Amino acid sequence: MRNRLESDLFHIEIMIDRFSRIEEYSRRFTKLGIDIRDEMALDSLSFQLDQAGEQLSNGKLSSELKKEFSDVDWREMKSVRNFIAHSYVRKNNAVLMKIIKKDVPKYIDQLYSVRQQLLKQIRNEENEK
Repeated sequence: MRNRLESDLFHIEIMIDRFSRIEEYSRRFTKLGIDIRDEMALDSLSFQLDQAGEQLSNGKLSSELKKEFSDVDWREMKSVRNFIAHSYVRKNNAVLMKIIKKDVPKYIDQLYSVRQQLLKQIRNEENEK
């Protein structure tokens, strides 16, 4: 079980890192006077969204984790990734801006909560040995 928990923790931390980069990059762009709706900025932010959502591909996160934390909208996060990765026409900037401004902070909060619970479970397993 510990391997599953550690694997889940690894992927959750990648997601937190990528979503946090979006917030940090958005702040930097603003500080530099770059409109985050600029194509270069959106490409950068889109890449981070794609990489965060990629952690939900091909069973990287266990089904047990997704069931245990069913309050996290894993399907929505995966849909965001698919929207970014498979948008062969020009991306809808209004949708991206909504995701960046409203959804990303929510995802970060949810994932930090999952991370804390995973760390607690790993510590409990260590203490039981």
